[in-house]
Amino acid sequence: MIDQNGQPVEGVTVDYTGSRSLSTSGSGVGKIVTDQSGRFVIEDAKGESLHIRRLSKFGYQFPDLDRFYMPRSGPKLERYWSDFDEDSPFLIKSWKVDQLPILLSGRDVILSIKTDGKDQVVRFDREKAVVVGSNEQGHIILNFSKATSSWRLQLKSERGGYQKTGDYFLYDAPDSGYASVLSIGGKDILRKKENLYFLSSDGRSYGAFRLYIRPGLSHENAKLHFAYSINLEGGRSLVLREKNHNDLL
Repeated sequence: MIDQNGQPVEGVTVDYTGSRSLSTSGSGVGKIVTDQSGRFVIEDAKGESLHIRRLSKFGYQFPDLDRFYMPRSGPKLERYWSDFDEDSPFLIKSWKVDQLPILLSGRDVILSIKTDGKDQVVRFDREKAVVVGSNEQGHIILNFSKATSSWRLQLKSERGGYQKTGDYFLYDAPDSGYASVLSIGGKDILRKKENLYFLSSDGRSYGAFRLYIRPGLSHENAKLHFAYSINLEGGRSLVLREKNHNDLL
């Protein structure tokens, strides 16, 4: 267990479950605490899968974790317990929360947009995103277009920009590297997920959002699901006071 600076985190409580399947019995629930080097070893679990149910320590935030599966024959499709040992441990990154910024945020906010390829200005509010007039101030500019077998979402910015990221927490916006135009496309009508940092269209506010794109079957509109945070102080810190990591994951 490490923090965002790569330092080990001692005293994290790890709640886990060894679950059963039709052919195997499970060990049930267990609990262990990380040592001074941030390590913990689960030795008493058995079953078909190991589920890290909860990670907790005051002043820290943690990601949700998938299940780990026992080795079995056939193609390797999941993470196995045997993939990790003392010499090559599974690394969990936490986030140590110091000072909380003033943020504008929303979770699982749904926005319906036209798919006519024309620019639409979007303004975020608390738990709400709205399309406003082209002469009004917004946080991002987008347009969505559909063809017979494909679609494209284009994000634009006048004095800001966007960048994709694999960062789970989305807590620390980069100070550079933003593109004024970012295109996302596909052929599937089902949802597509992207994590992005952005600098608002007026160049004043840093933010981030998790985005589910749902092109759908309609030729006239599509739906976007956002979970977003925007720093209202002009800084790059996006640490939320309380975060539900199941939102849009």
